[in-house]
Amino acid sequence: MMQKIKEKLLEQCQSLTKKEAYEIAMMMMDGKLTDSQIASILTALKIKGETPEEIAGFVNALKEKADVPEEINIDAIDTCGTGGDKKGTFNISTITAFVAAGANVKVAKHGNKAISSKSGSADILSELGVNINISNKKAIDAIKEIGIGFLFAPHFHKAMKNVANVRKELGTKTIFNIIGPLANPLNVKRQIIGVYDKKLVYKLAEVFKFFNIEHVMLVYGTCGIDEFSICSDTITIEIKNNEIIEKRYAPEDFGLTKYPLEAILGKDAKYNAKIAMDILNGEKSPYRDIVVYNSGAAIYIAGKTNSIKEGINLANESIDSGNALKKLQELIHFTNN
Repeated sequence: MMQKIKEKLLEQCQSLTKKEAYEIAMMMMDGKLTDSQIASILTALKIKGETPEEIAGFVNALKEKADVPEEINIDAIDTCGTGGDKKGTFNISTITAFVAAGANVKVAKHGNKAISSKSGSADILSELGVNINISNKKAIDAIKEIGIGFLFAPHFHKAMKNVANVRKELGTKTIFNIIGPLANPLNVKRQIIGVYDKKLVYKLAEVFKFFNIEHVMLVYGTCGIDEFSICSDTITIEIKNNEIIEKRYAPEDFGLTKYPLEAILGKDAKYNAKIAMDILNGEKSPYRDIVVYNSGAAIYIAGKTNSIKEGINLANESIDSGNALKKLQELIHFTNN
């Protein structure tokens, strides 16, 4: 198997089938390949360009290896993005999760510590007082009981440790950067996924043809961020009922002011946690505007409204009523007791 794949990728520059990609990903995560073999395959895939079939195969492997204590069927959304845009924005999708939860949307927030930024979702949640080092069962119970939980990737995807050193040494994006948001361990059927590259938006839309989903929106801010942007237009691909719809939105479409990118930049976890608390306490700012924008889309994807505009109205209510802040407080209490 390994020899056949090496010949296809390294010598013939051919793409793998979904089955071959799945099998090689399983071998990587089972620790059956050397670091040099893993590095050569990841590099070859990157140079050639990962196909939707290859991405789907890797996603299937990662989901199969996920450490989930029981079969779960929760109607929840995820707001996890690819990251990797290197623009230095604060933790928009993490705060979005609490605003959506405050609007009665169940959220299974999948995430990790910082990789390409100064503060990942795990970093800011820890700074805010959420205990991320809990059992996987307790993380899932949080979603069931309070409507939001954090699925810490290293806990749910322990097999990834077998590729961690290679990824670090390569120091560049690989297929594993792409598949993270697609591999929520609870197999959520509704997601808003921020994407760091415009071309990748279209490729991921093809990937979702291989999965049983209800409503997914892929998002790329044309200023280069993996979020709905208040600094530029936003390109989206919406997938629902086997239909793929591409749209372009401007912040002005929703009564939002356009700001320069500098207005939504963050720093480390401590700095970003202060931004988060200001937003959740109702302070008006560009930070709030971009969170409300993304939360409105998340609420819409969850099926709570018929449009993003209506979702934005519910997002503002979630903050102004104190419900979004209450969800953070509930998660802090739940994970520390």
